[in-house]
Amino acid sequence: MDAKEKNIKIKRRVWLITALFSISIFILNYLFPLMPGDDFLYSLKIPDDDYIGNRPISSVKDYFDSQVNHYSNYNYRVTPHAILQVIMLLPHWVFDIFNTIVFLVIPLCLLRPFKTGKDQRPVLYLFILLFIWVFHFDLGRSYFWTSGSLNYSWLLIPQLYLAGSIFQYVREGRKSFNLLDYLCVILVAFSNENVVLSLFVVVFLIILDQMIKRKLPDRNLIVIAAVLLIGGITMLSSPALTLRLSKDGFNYESFDERILEYGKRTIYYLFCYSTVLLFFLVGRKSVTKNARPQIMLFLVLLLSTVSMFFAPLFEPRSAIFGFMICIMLVLSMINLDNFKWSWLWILVIISSFLIVDRYPLFRKLNTRYNINKVILEENRGSRDTVFLERYCTSSKYQCLICDDVTDDPEYMDNEPLAAFYNIHKVSLKPDYALFAKWQGFSDMIVDYLNANNLESIIYGNALNDRIVLEQIFLRKNDAGMDVVCELNTSAVPDDYIMIIRGSKKGINRYRILDLLPIRIRLYFLDYLEYQGRMISHENKGYYFNHIFNPADYAYYVVSLYSMNNHRPEGNPVKIEAPY
Repeated sequence: MDAKEKNIKIKRRVWLITALFSISIFILNYLFPLMPGDDFLYSLKIPDDDYIGNRPISSVKDYFDSQVNHYSNYNYRVTPHAILQVIMLLPHWVFDIFNTIVFLVIPLCLLRPFKTGKDQRPVLYLFILLFIWVFHFDLGRSYFWTSGSLNYSWLLIPQLYLAGSIFQYVREGRKSFNLLDYLCVILVAFSNENVVLSLFVVVFLIILDQMIKRKLPDRNLIVIAAVLLIGGITMLSSPALTLRLSKDGFNYESFDERILEYGKRTIYYLFCYSTVLLFFLVGRKSVTKNARPQIMLFLVLLLSTVSMFFAPLFEPRSAIFGFMICIMLVLSMINLDNFKWSWLWILVIISSFLIVDRYPLFRKLNTRYNINKVILEENRGSRDTVFLERYCTSSKYQCLICDDVTDDPEYMDNEPLAAFYNIHKVSLKPDYALFAKWQGFSDMIVDYLNANNLESIIYGNALNDRIVLEQIFLRKNDAGMDVVCELNTSAVPDDYIMIIRGSKKGINRYRILDLLPIRIRLYFLDYLEYQGRMISHENKGYYFNHIFNPADYAYYVVSLYSMNNHRPEGNPVKIEAPY
């Protein structure tokens, strides 16, 4: 077999694998349901005096009124939510098709700025596609979730296209920007403040460099910078941004502490990006005399994290743009024509395993969603409180999210769901009512602590320099297991809660996590906490939590957590599972 025939055979395999992968992604998209909260909120017209509507969009005027009200009352990102409300008017399978296409297009945007051999390009495309599938650290919230996908996947296409065009400009000195570039600029300018800031600063620095060298600034760059600036000012001027900063802004005692926390979070996300170093195994590092394009991409990466300095609620989905820029940066540093084919087949095997492994998770979520959908449809228009089953399990998967309703009908995820079905109120069934369990503990704390079926574990671990975890009380019952943490003092900041994370039995992923320091490990374990406030009794503080499926866990980790600063506080404590 000569080289030409061999390349044709490899291409056929590549396209076959791509086709099978596309079908698999579509099936997972199809199984992933709408989530309580934003998905139902954006299915309705945003009113002028609130953000939760009570009727669907029925005219063009309704649609534009909804965008204006959304900008004023709820969120300042114009582009993604304007597109989202159009998508919500269509059958959900239409979204599933488009969302599948989006996943397939993103690798094309990453490859676009680079020249490769004709035979290499399909192989590189498939490698990048599968790499994203395997190492993307927040597929659930930034891709499969309908509302999240518009913000963090669909808009990646114009964002990466524009970043690639700027990269080519820096690398080649001059580039004629086309109509598609300008369309991307408009979409990007009103899409995401982190992206707009990073791209604007880079374009501004290029213009400044041209002026310092006494060159006439490129008019194309001036237009791009102006549009990005207008978009940034528009988002920063939104009343909704003021509301967000008042809720999510830093509340630290000193400026030094603010810088330290920003540095820690930046290092954490750089660690999440570190998987891109695997690209150096599949291609040799290229020799380049001009490092300016790489410096430009690295600057974009760092600038995209600046918002963490002001608002600590910088979730993994917000870091996906930086992850993609990291891939583009590494691609610019390796010789793409010396690709090691064997690594592609390894990635194909891993990807196939993940598809098989993840499919049951999506299936279970879809089943639970359909159970509640039947309940909601049967009670559409009800003036009573409608009680629902749990949408979610307590497990945490990067490929899957699940936002559950609570036993509080006024909770932010309950209200849009009730409004969509024109129901007075929705709530979890009493068996799952964590607030009721917390309230029962609060009202009967003396009897509870003196009960015969209460198991006490004495710890005496210092959580920080003032607060000591003296005891943990456990009570097993038909609904699961209560976990009560007793502190030596009730003088605890009002925004503190006690988080509890669980490590599943018999799953290799959790055994690998055991190798990490406990402070890092708790970010990756299952989130089991009920975010109830502390209960004070006889100058001691008590935090109540309930675990529905304690038999599934090998151990737990508890820690104080600041809701204002969105970070664990003090020393975490490991608890071996007693049951």
